[in-house]
Amino acid sequence: MKNKSMDPYQVKFFDENDKKQYQHFLKLNDHFLWYVSLEYKHLLENYLNVKSIYILVKKGNEIIGCLPLMQSSNNTYGAILNSLPFYGSNGGFLIDKNHLIKEGTQIMRLMLKSLLSYIKKNNIGAITLITSPFDNLSKEFLEDNFKFTFSDFRIGQITPLPAKSDDLMAKFENPRPRNIRKAIKSKVKIRQSNSNEDFDFLASTHQQNIQSIGGQSKTKLFFEYIKKIIPKEKYTIFVAEIEGKRVAALLLFYFNKTVEYFTPCTVFEYRNLQPSSLLIYEAMKDAIEKKLKYWNWGGTWESQKGVYEFKKKWGAEDKKYFYYSKILNFNIYKQSTDELMKLYPNFYIYPFNKN
Repeated sequence: MKNKSMDPYQVKFFDENDKKQYQHFLKLNDHFLWYVSLEYKHLLENYLNVKSIYILVKKGNEIIGCLPLMQSSNNTYGAILNSLPFYGSNGGFLIDKNHLIKEGTQIMRLMLKSLLSYIKKNNIGAITLITSPFDNLSKEFLEDNFKFTFSDFRIGQITPLPAKSDDLMAKFENPRPRNIRKAIKSKVKIRQSNSNEDFDFLASTHQQNIQSIGGQSKTKLFFEYIKKIIPKEKYTIFVAEIEGKRVAALLLFYFNKTVEYFTPCTVFEYRNLQPSSLLIYEAMKDAIEKKLKYWNWGGTWESQKGVYEFKKKWGAEDKKYFYYSKILNFNIYKQSTDELMKLYPNFYIYPFNKN
């Protein structure tokens, strides 16, 4: 019989005593994204009113793996688990790079076993695991070991930033350089801010932009929570102005070596002057000065050809990431898409186009 005291691994749920070790774990792995930070964890816990369940694997006193999960407060058809919820947030298996090659599969197996045990003991209706665009290992593992009901993918697009700003323009395809020159000629000026007035402009213009295409915008309350919860050094708003009038803005988050392109907006009647192009260019130059390596544009649906091409022309490289959904309460299938979205807002349940 195996002596448990000889087992090199300890599997546990995250608690506040793990905070310093978890931050150290993240810092050692600069490919981990903003979505797995403690700041983002607290933001979603508060804004979505959800329970977080972070499964840790430790070796000695060192965290070497984590599976971050969040659970919906509504459990009408069982609670929904996501890793992670809200606007394409990536979660999935986080494994320390020094343990990835030799122990990666074993670490994932331990986290999956703990997850399945949690599901059995709790009223869970469905779960979705979402991998990171920097993760090349868990796709094969999940397809071999996780009995999922549906799978899906997004095209992650990431621009590797050069070491020098002078080399940035060469990464872009036309018409991006032309757009930037047009904005300069139109006397667009760029500044950085975290002011309440600029947050209000960002929130209202973003809402107008998204509603005009029939999408679901982030609420003003979400931006209020950012100001309350996220340290100011972790984010900024780049604002584009013409003759002192705000015409575009972009909210960015900074984490490890990556910039997250999170919320862009442009006043419709000024779009032809290309303020957002100069805004992105200046924000990229600023990121290079901060010694950051990657500009993460986020995920794109395969059907979003225009969005894909927009990002591609900024030097973005494709890095697919994957969704694995397991339905545990089959009454979920009997509900309409609208009803499920109403019951479980901001959570991914399953790809509705495959029902």
